[in-house]
Formats: sequence, structure tokens, C-alpha cells
Amino acid sequence: MSINLDLKDAVIREARLGSTVCWDGDLHGISQCGSCGARGKERKFSQGGMCPNGCAAGNLTNIRDAAVIMHGPSGCSHVGNATVGRQAAARISARYEAVSYGDDMNEDDTIFGSIENLRELAVHVLETREPKALFIVNSCASAVIGEDIDSLVLELRQSYDIPIDNVNCEGFKSQVWFSGVDAVFHSLVNTLVKEPKEKRDVVNFINFFESERKYLSEIFGRLGVKLQFLMTNSTVDEIGHLAEARATVTICSTLGTYLGHALEQKYGVPFLKTINPMGMTGFDTWFMGIAKLLNKEDEAREVIEEERAKYLPGIMAAKKKTEGLRAVVAMGAGYSWEMARVLQELGIEILSLSSGHYDPRQDGDNIPPAIEFMCRNSPNNFAANVSDNQNFEVFNIIHRHKPDIFFSRHPGFTVWATKQHIPAVYVGDEYLAMGYKGTLALANMIIDSVTNRSFEENLAAHAKLPYTSWWLEQDHTAIYKEA
Repeated sequence: MSINLDLKDAVIREARLGSTVCWDGDLHGISQCGSCGARGKERKFSQGGMCPNGCAAGNLTNIRDAAVIMHGPSGCSHVGNATVGRQAAARISARYEAVSYGDDMNEDDTIFGSIENLRELAVHVLETREPKALFIVNSCASAVIGEDIDSLVLELRQSYDIPIDNVNCEGFKSQVWFSGVDAVFHSLVNTLVKEPKEKRDVVNFINFFESERKYLSEIFGRLGVKLQFLMTNSTVDEIGHLAEARATVTICSTLGTYLGHALEQKYGVPFLKTINPMGMTGFDTWFMGIAKLLNKEDEAREVIEEERAKYLPGIMAAKKKTEGLRAVVAMGAGYSWEMARVLQELGIEILSLSSGHYDPRQDGDNIPPAIEFMCRNSPNNFAANVSDNQNFEVFNIIHRHKPDIFFSRHPGFTVWATKQHIPAVYVGDEYLAMGYKGTLALANMIIDSVTNRSFEENLAAHAKLPYTSWWLEQDHTAIYKEA
């Protein structure tokens, strides 16, 4: 399915990809849904969720020389800035002051409108901060009252010679928070990316925190190319040249699907569609896939052989200690499946997997490679659940399966395991488990977690669980109804 870049806004994932945030079954069942379009369900009860608005604002503020204005209440501005603060802590290649503002809509503004306040703030930012691009992010409040941000943007474009755009990603628009990322990439392709003048020896690399920037730059240098990291630390000028790259790759297919396919569709930049570089099999497949696009397969084989020689003995030694462990995984839509594959490489049995949402297909109509790989190669048909950060569901899954170890990419989930005397590993850095180096680091972290249990013992001994025995005995699927 092609992306309609002629629209003002990106089509949300539910409508574009058939995505859902509510599903329950097993690996084989969800993979069959992937081939025909997922049949999502609805909850009779929901404890919370993720907002695409804050996701969009946080990603936009990663652009070093751009400014972002949140047109909404102060709470919306806080969510966006909280995302920025978390990501800024991981930046290692540069330091800068994020230019992020909010116009603090109040009750009067929701009745009488607040476009004049937004205009005043936008002019202030443009005049005092002199950004190279300005993005205005709307919110539920500004969308409900129908603020005409489009007209203001057109007005500002006539007065200031920089890219200015409004990114529409109000929270009620989509239940899938990654729709906010899609909205950002849709805007960037239409406002910042320029027509290519020449092809350059650059590969666009879509990632989150760039914590392995030095390591990846070195191994890609062996292929004769430079990596353009996106979005953290990128500049307006660098984004303008994305169409001149020789290829686009990503560390997370959920994150990179929109931008990768948009650049391929509009400018012919090849987008690599494979499993991600997590674990040994993932790294080999991913790196050789890139090398094939660049006609550098011999050089890639040399890199892989060096990585194996350096790290594989340690991985095999660690596997003797991890083999036989039983795990529950609860992460985002991409990382959950990738992490499950890495754990199986370490001899760990997957009991249950919970993903934040589920895309039955990606842009381009291909089934997500990680799910397709797991369906064909997983040694067991484990339980699978789709849950957009519903704590009570995650708690019930952990309680029901009683794993030896729990893995999460969101720190708020780990407490539900540790309070039940179960070791938990927080995979905050996406490069943990990447390639041979990351797999060894993950294996050692797992060994440390299951060996030293004092924290879990102390916490479980003193923590009072919020759920009663009656609740824990209920069938958790009873909260579902067909959509």
C-alpha cells in the first residue's frame, strides 16, 4: 500500500495499516491475522494509553536547530518535553538547548479561541530564537474547537523565509502512539526534504538515541558510507538531503516504516525491509542486506567474521547459564518480537509476549518481518497479547505465567514483576542486544539479574499488591469484546 504524501496529514495507523491496540491469542494466531489484516478487539475497561501528541513533539524537538510550539494546555507541553528530557540524557555526540514552547491554553481559550496567543508566541520564537524551521503541534483541545492553524502557518510562511508547518496529531485521533511519529515524518518529507541534486555515500539510519554512534559509524565506514542518524541530533539541513542517500535503514521497523517507505516512494531511495539488527541472526541479516544494496557484500562478511571472533565465545559461555530460563516480554510493537528472537538465541523459552500495538502489515503491504520470522522459526507457540500499556493486563500475564525473568522497554512495567519476586530487565537503550556485542551485554545482564535476587526479595516482602486474589483469579480476556 502506497503512502499518500499529497494529503495534508498522515493517515493514522488504524486506517492505513489496520493496526490495533487490543488483541489476545498466540503466536500462530497473530501471524495468521497478519496475512489477512488483524481483527482487533475493544476493551470494556481501559486503564490508560499512550498519546501520539507527545510522541510527535518529542521527536520534533530532537532536531537541533528547529523550534517546536505545542498549541494546547500545559499538560500536553509537559508530555512532549518529558520525552525530550529522557532522550537528551542519551545524547553523546552533541549538546544543545531544545527550543520547545507551549502556549498554555486555559478554559477561556477553549471557549473563545487562542489563535492570537499562538500567533504572538510564534512571532516571539521566530524573532528571538531564529530557528531554521518551526513546527506547531496541535492538541486535543485545539482540535476540538477547530483552531485554524493552517491559515496561521500560511501567514507566517509569507513573512519568514524558513520551513514552517503544523503537525496534526491530536491524542483522540489515534490509539496508536506511533501515529505521532508518522505525522512528524509526513511533515518532514513534505516541508524539509529537498529534491536530490546528487547521490552521496550516505545511508539514512532511523534510530532513537544513537548511543552506539561511534561503533556503528566505524563498521559502516568499512562499507564506504557515512551514517546519517535520525532524528536525534539531526539538523534541518541534514534532513533536507535525505533524498540523496544511497539507502535508508532502521533499528526499529515500527519507528522507520513511514519515513523509509516515503523516501523510497517519492525519491527512489531503497528502504531495507528485513528483521532488525537485534541478536546474531538479526545483525547478520540486516548488515548483509545493507551491504547488498551497496554492493559491499565481501566487506560486510569480513566485519561479521570479526564480530563473531570477538564476541561469540563469550556468548556461548553465557548461554550455558541462560539456557532453560523462562521469560515474559512486554515491549513496543517492534521490539517485543525482536527481543523474543534474541532470547531464543540464548536458549530462553518465551512464555508470553505483549506488544504495545500490532501492525498486521507495514507500509508497502509486507507482513512485519520480525513476526513472520518468529512464526516460521520459533521453537514454541507462545501466548501473544496486544496491550497499549495496560498495567493490569501486564500484571495478570506475569502472575499467570510466573516466569523466571521479565523484559520490558518501559520502566513503569518492571515494578509489576519485581513486586512478585521476579527479576526484571529494563531494555531502555535500543542498542542493548544489537548484534554480537549487544547480545553478550544482554546475556551478562540476564545472568546478573537472575543471580542477585536481593532487590526483588526485599521489595516483594514489603510491597502490597493493588490487586486482590479475586481479581487475579478472573479470566483476563473477559474484558474484551469484538470490534
